[in-house]
Amino acid sequence: SLAKNHIIPDLGARKLRELSADDVDRWLAKKAKTHSTKTLRELHSILKRTVARAQARDKVKRNVVLLCEVPQGKSGRPSKSLTLDQAVALLDASEKAGRADMHAYIVLALLTGARTEELRALRWSHVVAYDGDRQEWRPVDEAGWEHQEFAVHVWRSVRRGGDTKTEKSRRSLKLPARCVLALHDLYSEQVAA
Repeated sequence: SLAKNHIIPDLGARKLRELSADDVDRWLAKKAKTHSTKTLRELHSILKRTVARAQARDKVKRNVVLLCEVPQGKSGRPSKSLTLDQAVALLDASEKAGRADMHAYIVLALLTGARTEELRALRWSHVVAYDGDRQEWRPVDEAGWEHQEFAVHVWRSVRRGGDTKTEKSRRSLKLPARCVLALHDLYSEQVAA
């Protein structure tokens, strides 16, 4: 998307052999007014690799992008992450609220880093325990809760089509003890109902 939205519209009409280091410096300086330093580094890297490919195929004699420094960009957006104190307060409040479903949801979101739309798509078949006797991971509704290791398969989301945000987002995450406890409490509550 960076190439499509920034490099191609701004530099795509130029012939690479006509592109100079001054052109790249001016372009990066212009981008520095509206983009973060991290984005500028990524743009520089994409352009550098693109010209290197052209150079390898004798389309250009030298990679002028290598001669350019990445300027300081705008500050990145402020973090929306919770502080440690805020996260602890949220965990405590969710535990005291007495809602096992919300508590499990909050604990998993905070401690696994799974996206909320991925957590809403979870089913009990996605929560697995390592069965040492069988040497395999099995859903907790079959294996039970008397195991040492637990994981959750984050393979779906509530996004349209049911897929995770990206292909690499499809993953299995080992669960910390606090997550296992919250999930066990929720499971017990649902079985009793």
